[in-house]
Amino acid sequence: MDIIKSMAVKNLCYITGKKMTPQGIIVHSTGANNPYLKRYVDCPSEVGVNEYDNHWNTAKPDGRSVCVHAFIGYDKNNKVRIAEILPLDICAWGVGWGINGSYNYSPAYIQFEICEDDLTGKTYYRKAFDLAVKYCVMLCKMYGIPVDNIKSHREAHIEGYGSNHGDPEHWMKKFGETMDDFRKKVSKSLNSSEKDDAKTFSSCEIQRGMLVSLTPDAVYYNNKKVPEWVKAQNWYVKDIPIGDRAVIDDNESRNLSICSAINIKYLKAVKK
Repeated sequence: MDIIKSMAVKNLCYITGKKMTPQGIIVHSTGANNPYLKRYVDCPSEVGVNEYDNHWNTAKPDGRSVCVHAFIGYDKNNKVRIAEILPLDICAWGVGWGINGSYNYSPAYIQFEICEDDLTGKTYYRKAFDLAVKYCVMLCKMYGIPVDNIKSHREAHIEGYGSNHGDPEHWMKKFGETMDDFRKKVSKSLNSSEKDDAKTFSSCEIQRGMLVSLTPDAVYYNNKKVPEWVKAQNWYVKDIPIGDRAVIDDNESRNLSICSAINIKYLKAVKK
């Protein structure tokens, strides 16, 4: 998927860097008539120059302690794209707090904003929300997130895990859609892509549920070193590999779980 990567390294949320394992996804919309990524993302080469310098690559954007993982909006060429500004394994400061806690932390959700226009442009709305569906499909596959755990900011508040906002349903209803419709689209696309993955990788040596060993030169998918104690054990593959990416989870004894992404070239099937 075509994703701009431009980390908001000056944002206090990024600096705090509280680690998390994503349990769900929060869909936000910005609440401002500005569909351009440059308003929020500090990446002039991809999104254009923010002449006001009020993007979110600052300690407190607009004087607030806020940050989300990604934005969807127009790049500098008026193409609707995704731009990630926070690592997906770091807690966002996006949904606020409710009477039961916050989806920022417990449980922690990946959060992204869809940049709003004046809420009347059907073409932009369709492109932005269709891309949001594709992004959710990718995230669900990456982290094993159930589709039911995709929430709006409004739903997070109703459930007691977010502040009192109405996004993005206030925008969606103008085009006759709801979050249930959104989740149905994600579910349909996810089911279709899983069937395609199964066909694509049916001839691949590494399959879901297979017990594998790691090669001595193995590194994780993010290029971080794999500890020797991990390489010394055999692991079960979680889910169908996507491209060259697999996830190893339980060890052979089923008493450890690491849920770590790794290139399939570092895996070998264990024959028993």
